[in-house]
Amino acid sequence: MNSSLLTIITTLAEIGALGGLLWQLILSRRETKARFMIEVYNDHEDKLNRTLEDRTRLGAYAKKRGITRRQARDKILATIDINDAFKNYMIYKGKLVGGELGEKFALDIKGVISRPKVSEIWKQIKEFYPKGFQIFVDS
Repeated sequence: MNSSLLTIITTLAEIGALGGLLWQLILSRRETKARFMIEVYNDHEDKLNRTLEDRTRLGAYAKKRGITRRQARDKILATIDINDAFKNYMIYKGKLVGGELGEKFALDIKGVISRPKVSEIWKQIKEFYPKGFQIFVDS
């Protein structure tokens, strides 16, 4: 075999290997970012659940916002639903699941936020979520 042809083949193989490594790095970074954001929102959900379970905390939450305990409870439950929708969005956008399941995640996001109580709270708190998620939900 000609040495220049062998050099070309070797170079192409090295480029292919580097391309594969780069692609793996991109996928890994995407997954890491999605998992980090999911963990942040899981922690937030834990705090909200503790507030729901503790009457003193719930009272303080309501007082701070100038609303009743019932309104506070409804707001917290809607926020938990919105957080779940956001986690699904991160899974969907990060392509952590593909195909039909990915599309089901996207539909679930729209379905959750379209519920009247959740939609009402969404309008109040949406600026606390990334712009891409806001656009996705509102489109």
